[in-house]
Amino acid sequence: MTMKDSAHAVDRNEGEEGTGRAAQDADVIRQHFEAVGYDSLIAECMGGEPVKTENGGEELVYHCFSHQDKDPSLRINRSTGLFHCPACGVGGDAFELWEATHRCSFREACEQIAESHALSFSTTAPRSAVGVTVMQLARAKGLSEADLAAWGVTDTKYQGHSAVRIPYLDENGQEVTYSLRIALNGKKRFHAPAGSNRELYGPNWLRVAREQGRVILVEGETDCWTCWAHGLPALGVPGASAWKDEWVDRFEGISQVFVVKEPDQGGIALVDALSKAFGTRLRIAELPAKDTNELYLQDPGAFTETFESALRDSRPWQPRRVPILRMSDFGSLADVTWLLDGWVPKGGLTLIVGETGVGKTWLACYFIACAAGICDWPDGTRSDQHAVCLLETESLREDYFRRLRKLGVEDNNVLALPYPPDLEGREDRKWYIPSLPDDLQRLVVPTIAAAGSWVVVIDSLSGAHRLHENDAEMRDVLAALSALAAEYAIPVIVTHHLGKPKGDHSSAALHLDRVRGSSTIVQFARSVIGLEQVAPNGPVRVLCLKSTFGKKPEPFGFLIGSDGMFQLCDPPTQPTSLGQQDRAVEFLREFLRDGPQAAGDVVKAGEAQQLSQSTLRRAQAALGVVSIGGRWVLPSQN
Repeated sequence: MTMKDSAHAVDRNEGEEGTGRAAQDADVIRQHFEAVGYDSLIAECMGGEPVKTENGGEELVYHCFSHQDKDPSLRINRSTGLFHCPACGVGGDAFELWEATHRCSFREACEQIAESHALSFSTTAPRSAVGVTVMQLARAKGLSEADLAAWGVTDTKYQGHSAVRIPYLDENGQEVTYSLRIALNGKKRFHAPAGSNRELYGPNWLRVAREQGRVILVEGETDCWTCWAHGLPALGVPGASAWKDEWVDRFEGISQVFVVKEPDQGGIALVDALSKAFGTRLRIAELPAKDTNELYLQDPGAFTETFESALRDSRPWQPRRVPILRMSDFGSLADVTWLLDGWVPKGGLTLIVGETGVGKTWLACYFIACAAGICDWPDGTRSDQHAVCLLETESLREDYFRRLRKLGVEDNNVLALPYPPDLEGREDRKWYIPSLPDDLQRLVVPTIAAAGSWVVVIDSLSGAHRLHENDAEMRDVLAALSALAAEYAIPVIVTHHLGKPKGDHSSAALHLDRVRGSSTIVQFARSVIGLEQVAPNGPVRVLCLKSTFGKKPEPFGFLIGSDGMFQLCDPPTQPTSLGQQDRAVEFLREFLRDGPQAAGDVVKAGEAQQLSQSTLRRAQAALGVVSIGGRWVLPSQN
């Protein structure tokens, strides 16, 4: 994890508001230390002066805190706060250094650093790092101010704040345009002057590229500076969407064209754009870091060797060949089998979703009891006995066992794996971060690979990772769960939370759009079971929100009696007396379910249902429907 990513590594139990505040605080803290250096923070974390210094005093060397370190091997950069121990592999940014040495969460680290160094935050104004100078930018990127000055980078002003002016030169060294760096971090770091065209950055290095017979295409000015400081002929590409095919003529006479592919969707898009221009002449280099400058900051002394190695290991671009699959390629396909018919498929992922406190854990416990052959399923059938592998991630294991025992489940029916794992004796236990894809392979797979019929239950999803649930990386978590179910033909049952309803709570009917986090979470599930409590303290209605293998079964109900026992019951009926806005919300959800519709058609169909245009507009806002090109679109389809 790097400095720029650490703001996302917030405590998983914080809400969206807390996440945003922690990220904003981190920007202010980061700007402060990148202006004055990290010496005081490092000394506070490490308890004093370093054993020695290296790289002209820029790197401080200490005994590593994560293993028995006889020879000091932990290196911390004074300008960036990045640390790394080549002996044990521990590393990260200044926030992670504070978290590790103070044993706290990211948010707590922000608060403690701010208090210790007398940094104050406004409680009302947005917290952003405004303004940046050449000195601050050079120190943050580990580069020389003299080099930046030689490349024409200068200090300037933008809207009364410090900014950095970056000239764009043509092949003859003449300025054709410029950009402004107006902040060190954050989404709005750059500003392009009005009327300027997007241009390649660094064509004045094409002469060097022809001499070396190679050119390196990177994203952004900072990566160019990093390459130039090491004599590498690099040009900055202003993004895949801004690439112009006529630029390819500028690369005539250069035999090797490398592109540094960054590990995100932007990197994929850039390679696709460049491949259309250069074809098989293009070579794709992938670094063991997010980008070129980050690779340099990780270990400045090894940068040239590591970067050149990545260029040597690059692969030529090849057109993608999409295999054509026929039904006969799959042979005979077995019918879907079920743990609970219509509800919980074997070989697939099942989600149990509901509001906090509605009874998701009770339903998971009931499913465990049924899978163990102790209780009857809601349809009156009883399963053969299955062994259950339970990952309880919310540190409520004793409460879980009390519920299971009330249902008659014995210890020999359930294997409860400690999660996060029992790290006693492991040197990295203080810095362990749950990573469900890895932990499934390390903990669960060795268990279920043995003979026997297994059911895996994870309660809950949010406790099994340190991602923000809207992050694209959630795909890896859900893919791992889905693959586990498919490979071993077992049911994997996971509990998860609903997000906050949009608009009035009265219009917050239970549906897939309410599932918290990325839509990827729902996409990988083969079955989604929703829980809703129609009346306070009343029975819980259990309904199937999604089933990819067949018709949705009829709902059932349960309640927790005064004796604290789980009991099945008839499902409570949903309220039928809806207000006009509630009727409009349900109308929009049904009318737009199959895709975007013209606004005029929506209004006309609504009026046929005695819904006025103003009521439809209020329902549009409550549901989060957006208008794109005169067509209304559900938020889940946008």
